Amino acid sequence: ECRINDVWESAQLLASTGSIVDWYSGYLLQYPNNTLLTVFFAAIIYINQKIGIFSLNNVIYLVIVLQCIISSIVCFLTYKIVSELKSKNWGFASWILYVMLLGFSPWLVIPYSDSVGLFFPTVVLYLYMIIEKKNNHKWIINFLIMFISYIGYKIKPQTFVLFIAIVIVSVITFILNIKNANYKLVFRNTIVPMFAGLILGFIMVSFAYKSTDINFNKDRQVGMTHYLMLGLNNETDGVYSASDVAYSMQFDTYDERCKGNLSMIKKRLKEYGASGLALHLVKKTLVNFSDGTYSWGAEGEFYSETYADINSVVAPYLKSLVYNDGSRFHISSSIYQMIWIGILISMLGCSIGRKKEKIDVITVMMLGIIGITAFVMLFEARARYLYTFVPLYIMLAVLSFSNISRRYMKLCQYFRNNKLD
Repeated sequence: ECRINDVWESAQLLASTGSIVDWYSGYLLQYPNNTLLTVFFAAIIYINQKIGIFSLNNVIYLVIVLQCIISSIVCFLTYKIVSELKSKNWGFASWILYVMLLGFSPWLVIPYSDSVGLFFPTVVLYLYMIIEKKNNHKWIINFLIMFISYIGYKIKPQTFVLFIAIVIVSVITFILNIKNANYKLVFRNTIVPMFAGLILGFIMVSFAYKSTDINFNKDRQVGMTHYLMLGLNNETDGVYSASDVAYSMQFDTYDERCKGNLSMIKKRLKEYGASGLALHLVKKTLVNFSDGTYSWGAEGEFYSETYADINSVVAPYLKSLVYNDGSRFHISSSIYQMIWIGILISMLGCSIGRKKEKIDVITVMMLGIIGITAFVMLFEARARYLYTFVPLYIMLAVLSFSNISRRYMKLCQYFRNNKLD
């Protein structure tokens, strides 16, 4: 469940009192994956209190500014990656797409894991891309890849998919070149620094969890089987279900809960049958991929409080574009939708004409997209869960379009040379 207010109010309470009351801790006990994000926001609020940038009532704007900075960094790295793989012109094309689809996205003003999590996949991909150019500093880059991936996993679990893709490609590359492998260098530059990055990340996360004063109890948590069960809910097309949450929480222990979830999963698969499951997956595909706004306003506690216009021109105009019931929302949402569908279609040619020396990076991107697709199709369906991977979709779409256009130009040149045009 998208409990944005719980995370934000927990962070405010933690920053001001150093602990979290039972009502909020109950949410984090059930969904501990939001704990690190809560501590991160609490740290921002605490620093603001000491420096005095914003008043306590307006400190949320500081988080929004930081999320905009994160988005700007990711936008620049999107441009850099495509420029390195193709050219600066195509890099600029990816920059334009990013600005149009994510730069103006209203999700940037929501203090939650989506806008923060946007940082991790693209930064990790960029580090992986430059690793071959830094022969003397591979260990530092591998350390950062592991550390950033682990922190990303603790803030937005699905961002770890890209690290898995890197591991798969790296292992395959190592096996293919095993005869020429230098085991000492692999151990020194890859295994040791990644292990160190994992240890440092684990220590930092442990301290963050401890700072909340919450006595985390595994028997209060829901596991992956719960989200797999959610993903098979026919009534909600795999989206969040309050009845499924109630079903999971009726069990006293974590192990009993997992067994109960598995029992429900088997029951639902049996009821579906092959054809029923296929139809369900089609519905989930539409839920996940058919919304260019990434379910903006469709979940969480949106519009629980609306504020009076502070002016008579700009404020009502922006509300009409951003609010789901705004008079111009159909215009903005249609623009997002056209761009998003265009990106998905353009990606179809991403494997055409790839240069051999660039295959690893693009393969990692493709595996990352396959991984996040498998994630939202297997587990709980949410268009919002794709948000952190949208830069990868943009990069692959631009690279694909450049490949297609290059092949088209070659075809035209062939016809001209043979006088068939």
